[in-house]
This record gives sequence, C-alpha cells and structure tokens, in this order.
Amino acid sequence: MLWSTLYHKIGKQPSKVTQHTHVYAILENPKTHRTEKVFLQLKHDASGRPYLVQDFSRSRD
Repeated sequence: MLWSTLYHKIGKQPSKVTQHTHVYAILENPKTHRTEKVFLQLKHDASGRPYLVQDFSRSRD
C-alpha cells in the first residue's frame, strides 16, 4: 500500500475509531526474511493532517 492510499484511508476514518484502534505495520526484512510488527501512533499536525510515528512503548525488540 502506498503512503498516499494510507493517508486517504486514515482521513476517512471517524476520529473515535482512530483514537481507540491500535495501528501497526508489518515489515519484512529482505536480507533476513524476518517479519516485524511495528506499532504506530496517529498524530495530527497544526493544520489537522494525520501522520504516523513509531510507538516505542508498544514495540518489542
């Protein structure tokens, strides 16, 4: 999925859903062939646009 597609899908979600649903990305390392679940936190900038940052409190090493 492209970032632009994800951005449009997040923008169409009601704010209550985005506040109570955990978001994560499943990433695959092509060199080691291992998958990793990275939890993301939804934030909004000053103009109200949503963006994602890694949630280190939920991520596991």
